[in-house]
Amino acid sequence: MSDAQEPGSRVALGFALGLLLQVLSFPLAVILTAISGNEDFAWEFVYGVIGAAQLAYMVPAIGIAFSTGHRRFAKGLVLATAIVALLNAACWGLVKAFIRV
Repeated sequence: MSDAQEPGSRVALGFALGLLLQVLSFPLAVILTAISGNEDFAWEFVYGVIGAAQLAYMVPAIGIAFSTGHRRFAKGLVLATAIVALLNAACWGLVKAFIRV
């Protein structure tokens, strides 16, 4: 399906699904906590390296969307991934700027 044939709302749908996939990282932290028994490690792992965690589930989702011809849907997924990565970087920048360890 080309960009001209695909409805424009597919970008919004891809964006919404991308944000939903980001929210699903909460259960990942809970599972890591249950397995490791160390709550601090699990939450630091999931949210400290969210970029690496994003690679585990967003890259395959984007690849599947592109390979099946849903280009606008994939663009929405890419937008959600980029926004979450930028927000994460901004938050870490603020934390590092105001908290001296």
